[in-house]
Amino acid sequence: QRYAEELADELPEVDAVVGFESYADIPSHVLATLSTSDADDTEPGLDSAAERASVLVGAATVPFRPENDRFQLTAAHTAYLRVAEGCDHACSFCAIPGFRGAFRSKPFDTALAE
Repeated sequence: QRYAEELADELPEVDAVVGFESYADIPSHVLATLSTSDADDTEPGLDSAAERASVLVGAATVPFRPENDRFQLTAAHTAYLRVAEGCDHACSFCAIPGFRGAFRSKPFDTALAE
């Protein structure tokens, strides 16, 4: 998340660098990347800009995704419920604020509905 541009530049074998904000779009990005790479196989001599990975990271602090349609692994009468995400502390040993974003609580009505 924090070093997405640098990763794309340093790892030419990577087709895409995807962050938290783009998780829902991963299938369409994979299909687009596969169709692009199939077309590129027939075109010799691509320049370095065309070979660079696409960076689809977005912001670190994103709104909560709806989680009520998720696949439940626990028994029907129990469930894990995420009520907060991120962190506002800047500890020198931790990267969570850099890729999970600022601390935010899930809105009460959303948590109750879930």
